[in-house]
Formats: sequence, structure tokens, C-alpha cells
Amino acid sequence: NLLGSRIFDQDLDRFKSLSVMVLKERNPAFELPAEERFAASIHGKVLKCSEVLRKGIAEGLAILGCQPEACIHCSEGKAEATSALAIREILSDADWVLWGSLNNLLPTLAEASPGEFLNAVERAFSLRPCPFVGLFAQEGDGISGGNYLTGLLWALEALAWDEQYLVRVCVAL
Repeated sequence: NLLGSRIFDQDLDRFKSLSVMVLKERNPAFELPAEERFAASIHGKVLKCSEVLRKGIAEGLAILGCQPEACIHCSEGKAEATSALAIREILSDADWVLWGSLNNLLPTLAEASPGEFLNAVERAFSLRPCPFVGLFAQEGDGISGGNYLTGLLWALEALAWDEQYLVRVCVAL
């Protein structure tokens, strides 16, 4: 809200490009066998950008999508469109690795543009192989096991609270 008056259309265009570049990166930890992923940093399998930066970018997209009125010097609808187009581009034809790489950010990305997020989830079901089947297969057990579906489930749960998306979320689940 405090910086909205200093944001212009070209800033939103740059932010969208940056968002797509950073958030579309696949986590190199997925190159390791599931039982070795807990030690990904030891093997040098880390994302180029920090989790803090990735989270901040996702939150920025959510703010643009939810509070577009703060960008008073931008074209009408530009803030929402920036958020929606970024989500569309990030998740278009995403494989299980990308969905897994975004796991912790998915609830925030869903908030940024609920319609585009649900469109991406629905499109993913028609892909062969379905990326969600790959995510299920990654679930480990024991102390080093991971679950890469929680972010998707939390995102869908958050969207289900809005009656506009409830039926679509139920079908997706």
C-alpha cells in the first residue's frame, strides 16, 4: 500500500518477467534419488535463488492480485493481469518437478490468481503423464521422506473457502 503509488506499468512488466524466471526454476534436488534429497545442499543441488526471495516474489504476485487498487499509476486492470499472466506462464504445462519445486509456494500462488491457478490444475489432469501422479510417486518414508503434495492441497483448501471456486476445487480433489 505504501509503495503502490511508485509502481508503473513498466515495473509490473519487469516484475512479471522476473517472477516467471525465478519461479519456473526446477529444484535440482529432484535430480537426486528420493532417499538422498535431504542432503541436496551437500551435493550442490540447490536453487539459484533463495527460498526467501522466491517466497517474496510469490507474495508480491498475491498482493498485486488481491490489492490492485494500490497501483494508482498503472493502467486499469494491469496489476491483476500481471499476476494472472505470471501464474499462467509459470504453471503452463508444468511437470511434476516444477509442481514439487513450487510446493511451499502453491498456496500463495493460488491466492495471487485463483482462476488461473485452478485452470493450471485442471490442465495438468489432461497432461500425459499427469504431473500429480509423479508427485505421488515422490513421497518418501522415514526421517528423510518428503511429501510434495501438501502445498497443492493447502492451495486447493484455501480456494475452496470461496463459493465461486468450491465446485471446481471439489472436482480437482
